[in-house]
Amino acid sequence: MLSSIEPKSYYEPKKIEDWVVAIQEELNQINKNDTWTLVPRPTNKNVIGSKWIYRNKMNEKGAVIRNKARYFLGLQIAQTSKGIFISQQKYASELLKKFNMNDSKAVSTPLCPNTKLSLDCTSEAVPSTLYRFIIGSLLYLTASKPDIMYFVGLVARFQSNPKMSHLQAAKRILRYVKGTIFYGLHYIFFSPTMTIAAFSDADWGRSLPDRKSTSGCCYILGSNVVSWLSKKQNTVSLSTSEAEYIVASQAGSQLLWMQSTLTDLGLHFSMLPKLFCDNQSAIAISKNPTLHWKSKYIDIRYHFLRDKVQKGLLDITYLPTVDQIADIMTKPLLPHRFSTL
Repeated sequence: MLSSIEPKSYYEPKKIEDWVVAIQEELNQINKNDTWTLVPRPTNKNVIGSKWIYRNKMNEKGAVIRNKARYFLGLQIAQTSKGIFISQQKYASELLKKFNMNDSKAVSTPLCPNTKLSLDCTSEAVPSTLYRFIIGSLLYLTASKPDIMYFVGLVARFQSNPKMSHLQAAKRILRYVKGTIFYGLHYIFFSPTMTIAAFSDADWGRSLPDRKSTSGCCYILGSNVVSWLSKKQNTVSLSTSEAEYIVASQAGSQLLWMQSTLTDLGLHFSMLPKLFCDNQSAIAISKNPTLHWKSKYIDIRYHFLRDKVQKGLLDITYLPTVDQIADIMTKPLLPHRFSTL
């Protein structure tokens, strides 16, 4: 009889025999594959943290058929005199091998520019277990690859009833990963004058099943990208201005929270948090104290942005679309535009 409990910490499974066995099996497999070699800890090196993940594998009837314990690690960190470089090259290589994509042809973008995925009632159905496995694996890869964030989120919307067109889109993302396997995040050391900023963008009504818009945000600390977001909005927007204003409000809220948290940690900022938006109407709504005809249908909670701008706590600035880096979080782009961002 296998355990039906999924432990949340390292101390819980020590009391459950089935999980002790699962942990030992994983450690034995690690030793068998020569995954690592134990050495004394260098005095001048930082230790990368890791954790155990406990998951129950179930059959089609929902019965537990296996307790799986995994040592969760995959980030590779290289330190230089100017900063650090974070990547998941090893994890990406294993991912391609796992899904038999090692010999596939690499592509320059995760999706073709004109691709619009729908429910696709006419296409052949594919195994949902395989599809969800691919999506889950790709989601972990977004920890160091913000360039695939939108695309993974897009194909994840069809997990309940995946079709061949959705699987092909997911495999194209894997082909893109193959061509960018050495890509990662480069963080340079902080400068004396620290700034914090966000880029917000929206693609109006692109989701074909429900016509909801997609929000995209990138958050910058100094010159480093420290957080990013690509998410379908909760409500249907009646205009581009409304979609842009909603994401700008969300980005502004997150930006002020980041400033408060970093200030508590001892960082100080000489300038107001700056929010870059490429929609003039959304900026006008945020700065107009009277009821604007374009904003009367916008949920009142999104006027948080207007309140903070009027109080001088946030600076919202127009940015031409060509310079909007959050554009990569909202839709497929042409190869040149994609590689530039």
